[in-house]
Amino acid sequence: MIDNSNIPDAVEETSNPIGRVVMIPDEYTIVIEKLSNDIQVGDDIVIYEEATDVITPEGKNLGTFTYAKAQLKVVEVNPGFCVCKDIKVRRGTRIGLSISPLLDEITTKETNKLHVAEEDNLGLSLKYPKIRIGDLARFL
Repeated sequence: MIDNSNIPDAVEETSNPIGRVVMIPDEYTIVIEKLSNDIQVGDDIVIYEEATDVITPEGKNLGTFTYAKAQLKVVEVNPGFCVCKDIKVRRGTRIGLSISPLLDEITTKETNKLHVAEEDNLGLSLKYPKIRIGDLARFL
């Protein structure tokens, strides 16, 4: 029996979620309750955690800052839920793919530290880095 007692009953309208994680069948798959009928097979979604409101120096609230936990692909859509997986497409040349995976061209992305004022750095981080039941989802 799955314990769903920790799933939030309400979702803040300001975060515009399209769903929330309601089941984790295995380490490759998550099931998302659909809060939007716009979800289709092949859509790219982000599982995220809300961190804090973004406030200007004048006190204006610009919205909620969120951290992405994972970028996933919708692989199956049902009336009330969808199934998502972390699918990465490997890109390379036909010759590289047919002869040796060592010859494949692989593109990687790297995030570099910024030179920021120490006193302005909030040092925010994910409260729960792992995907959990109740995490929100939005389109990428």
